[in-house]
Amino acid sequence: MQLSSLFEVLSEPVVAARGGEIIYRNAAARQTPVLARRGLADLIPEYAASDPPEAFLTEMSVDGERYMVSCAPLDEMTVCTFTPERPANPADASDIVASAAAALRGPLALLKLASDRMLEQDGLCGVKDSSEYASAMRRGIFGMARALNHLDAFVFLAESGSALPERAYFDIVRVCRDLTRDVALALDLSDGRLTFSSAAGASAFYGDKRLIERMLLCLIGNAFAFTPEGTSVHLSVGKAGGRTLISVTDDGGGFPEGVGYDVWARYRARDSFRSVGRGAGMGLSVVQSIARMHGGGAVLESRAGVGASVLVSLPSPGPGLKYRAAGGRKPEYSPADGMDEILTELAELVPPEKFSAKYSD
Repeated sequence: MQLSSLFEVLSEPVVAARGGEIIYRNAAARQTPVLARRGLADLIPEYAASDPPEAFLTEMSVDGERYMVSCAPLDEMTVCTFTPERPANPADASDIVASAAAALRGPLALLKLASDRMLEQDGLCGVKDSSEYASAMRRGIFGMARALNHLDAFVFLAESGSALPERAYFDIVRVCRDLTRDVALALDLSDGRLTFSSAAGASAFYGDKRLIERMLLCLIGNAFAFTPEGTSVHLSVGKAGGRTLISVTDDGGGFPEGVGYDVWARYRARDSFRSVGRGAGMGLSVVQSIARMHGGGAVLESRAGVGASVLVSLPSPGPGLKYRAAGGRKPEYSPADGMDEILTELAELVPPEKFSAKYSD
């Protein structure tokens, strides 16, 4: 195959590899120093290269330059396209306002409908459906809280850079396992719809537990929100090369049509999933930002016949650091905000009756 006839005229750098070795660089890649002199292992994550998926999207930093990377199969090769990260544009502030309005419009309409129906009644006492309307209103309130939380996250992540607000040792396997159980309870999921596995027992991790929990909720919520009804989701924790690997995989059939680099961009990701009509396009951006704050990164993968997955790679503490901050004790663990945090982050997926006083109070 004449790769030059396919990719030589493209303005974006393109690299083709076979068997883990680069066999072709187009003109744009040859003219980009950081891409022209590096091997494949330096240009795509090691954990993706060692077990290559059918296709994947991620971010990479090479010599201080950040690129959006898209890799896809072509015959027996892997073709990777590198798009330089676009600089921030002050005009994007209008996108923030528009996206915030889009996120709030649905919950506000639900609140209006519920309140209108309740006002039509002569009184709440003895009204058969009053609890249903009240639950709908509460669901809308939690949905608004979720949108506002994401706006808060945007400000926090933009201002804090790589600085974590808190660092402590905790058992990341237990956090993932317990969160899986609590989400399944909140969503009324049948057996097998949301599962968890880990090849290891307790595993110490050093970082901000609240941010890791937020990242996990975003991953699970996205997996269910952007896949067909009845999709199963699996959360797993593993170790490889001194790193902790967290994977959230669904059997929904792979990437939705039209998904591109903007899945990692704040607010623009909504365009890739427009047909779903959920969220403000912040979930994966929050995931990537939290992973990077912990010294790691996230990759969105598509595997033939399996579905899509997000793989988060985080650095594990070295053996000499293990449990040191806890005075030799194993990491402590206690749920941060319990069910309320789950109800807020997954508001659009949780059954309405879960927002009644019986469950929420």
